[in-house]
Amino acid sequence: MKSSSVYKLVIFLILVAFLVIEYILLNTIFIKPKITTLYTQPTIIVESSNFNQIQLYEKHNTFYAVKHQGILKYYWSENNKPKETLLVLEDIKYHKLLEGNTYWFDIKLTTPGDVSNGIIKSFYAVDIMMQ
Repeated sequence: MKSSSVYKLVIFLILVAFLVIEYILLNTIFIKPKITTLYTQPTIIVESSNFNQIQLYEKHNTFYAVKHQGILKYYWSENNKPKETLLVLEDIKYHKLLEGNTYWFDIKLTTPGDVSNGIIKSFYAVDIMMQ
């Protein structure tokens, strides 16, 4: 009787271990990982009233951003489809961004996999990936 319950417990533990391993393997194979951070292409800061420049950048799929009430509206394209990301930045750093200059941004997404909102961790005037 005692060996029967031990046998059932061992079989149960083996079954649970098998199911856990199967779950991990299937998730690894079939579920696409969600991005949590982005490092941008060279991005030009554009004055919001400069519509001609904005239209030119949109036409050529150029990455650009517009400063708007403490938030940086970052415009980019993926598969020739325009996208917009709202980026939050500390006030001190926000005022260091100069219109007409090019920057690279290190962005932490607010929600993993959702590129519509993010927080700028840091920005650079030169491409640090090329150094």
